[in-house]
Amino acid sequence: MVRVLKIPAPAWTPAVEPGGEIRDGAWVAELAGDVLTGWPKGMRLIVRKERPHPGAQLRITDADGMRITCFATNTKHTPIAHLELRHRQRARAEDPGAFQSPGDHVDRLVRRCPGGPAAC
Repeated sequence: MVRVLKIPAPAWTPAVEPGGEIRDGAWVAELAGDVLTGWPKGMRLIVRKERPHPGAQLRITDADGMRITCFATNTKHTPIAHLELRHRQRARAEDPGAFQSPGDHVDRLVRRCPGGPAAC
């Protein structure tokens, strides 16, 4: 999470909607470098931050009032905003009962991050 909070403002790209328009209040960035040490070659770690919907309860993984999510991919030569859209669309189709707890998907990703959550 520390790495996510240190991503400079110019590195964030607006997230997009299926029609190509900008998704209001959502941005994506890519983490690279030593955070991926030990990961298979060609892996990419994409981070998304978005203002939670009105009335949404904040989670422990939220930071600075923003909902933070991450996913890994080995897709090359695709802009991160398009990768994030593809991921978001797939996530809606998954079985919501697949995870045992709300933070389970984050726990699974963090286990793959060398050095634990603080290193991400």
